[in-house]
Amino acid sequence: QGREVLGAAVGWAAATKLQEEAGIPSRSLAAMLGEIERGDLTLSARSVIILDEAGMVGTRHLASLQKAVDQAGGKLVLVGDEMQLQSIDAGGMFGTLSRTEGHATLTESRRQRDASDRNTARMFYRDADEEERCGKRQVLTQGQAKERGGAILERLMQRGQVHAHETRPEAIAAITQAYRAHPAAEADKLILAGTRTDTRALNEAVRAVKRDASELTGPEARIATESDGVVTLQAGDRIRWTKRDKALGVINGTHGRVEAIDPERHTVRIRAEGENRVLTLDSRAQNNLTHGYASTVHRAQGQDKEVVWQLAHPGMADQQSSLVGFTRAVGHYELHGADLDLERIEMRLGLDRRVWSAREAGIVEPWSPTPEQQVLSRARERGMER
Repeated sequence: QGREVLGAAVGWAAATKLQEEAGIPSRSLAAMLGEIERGDLTLSARSVIILDEAGMVGTRHLASLQKAVDQAGGKLVLVGDEMQLQSIDAGGMFGTLSRTEGHATLTESRRQRDASDRNTARMFYRDADEEERCGKRQVLTQGQAKERGGAILERLMQRGQVHAHETRPEAIAAITQAYRAHPAAEADKLILAGTRTDTRALNEAVRAVKRDASELTGPEARIATESDGVVTLQAGDRIRWTKRDKALGVINGTHGRVEAIDPERHTVRIRAEGENRVLTLDSRAQNNLTHGYASTVHRAQGQDKEVVWQLAHPGMADQQSSLVGFTRAVGHYELHGADLDLERIEMRLGLDRRVWSAREAGIVEPWSPTPEQQVLSRARERGMER
C-alpha cells in the first residue's frame, strides 16, 4: 500500500532488535523525537510508526510522538506487554488505552522451548486474563498477592528451578560456578540481579572464577567509568557498552570480548559480539562500558538467552520484574538466593506494581488537559492499535 514503516523503542538495544527481526528501520524513541523536532525526519500520511515495548514509554513521550504522527496524518501502532517492566517516568497509558480503546492480544508464547515453562509464565498473567474478561484493572489484597506469589514459587520449586543457600555470597558463588561450567557460549548465557550492587558483585565473582581457570590473561586495563566506578579488564573479558558511541558504531547494550590490551599505548582491542569487526579504544578516554556477564533485570528486557541464572532480591522483586527474569530463558532457568531472601520473596512474586495512569487512578481534573488526556482524545479521533 505504499506505506513507510518505521520502528521505535525506549532503548537502542530494543530498537536494534526490532530492526533485525522485523526488517524495518528503527531507532530509540528519544532519537526519533529529536529527529522530528530538528526536521531530520519528516512524517507523512504514508507513515506508520511501530512503537515496541510501549509499556515502558512515559506519557509525555507518548503524547509527543502521537502529536507528531497525527499532524502528519500517519498511524501509530503500540506493541508491548503491560505485565512486564514499567515506565520510569509518569506512565501507565499503554494499559489504559488497551482497556478503554480495545486491543489485539497475542495468546500463545513461543519463546520458551519447554511447555511446562510456558505454563509457569502464564501464572504471572492471571490478572491480565481477569482484566480481559471484565474490562477494568484488578487490585489485589496483600493476602491475594502472597497466595499468587506462593503458587508461583511452589511451581518453580517443584520443577527444580529454585536453589536455596545459607547466605547471599554463597548464592553468588553457586551462580558463578554454574555459569562457567555450563557449555553454552557466553553470548547465550545471562545472570540477572535486582540491583547494580549485586550486578557488580556477580560480575566480579565470574571474573575471579575465569581468572582462576586462566581464561583471563595478560596485562590489565583500568577504566574509570560513569556508572560502575573503575572497571578492570583483561584479554578474555566479556564487556557491555552502557551508552551509544557513534564514533565506535556501538549502542547501549552492545557486547564484545577483549582480545588484547596494550598498556604502553593505553589501547584495548575488542571484538564486537556477533559482528566481524574489531574495535580499538583508548582506555583513558572510554568511560561507557562495564563487564558483561551479569545484568539488572531492567536492562535485560527484550533479550532471549538459552540459560539464565537469577539472584533473588526481595527488595527489588515484584510480579513484573519476576516475569521478565523468568521469561528471558529459552531453555534453562534457575533462581538462587539465601534462605531468608527466598522466604521473603514469596509475596513479592505476586505483587503487582504496574504504573497507574492519572485517569485510572481518578485524579485527573477535567479542566486541565494532561498529556494523558491528549493521548486518549487523539486515540479516539484516529484509532490506535496495540
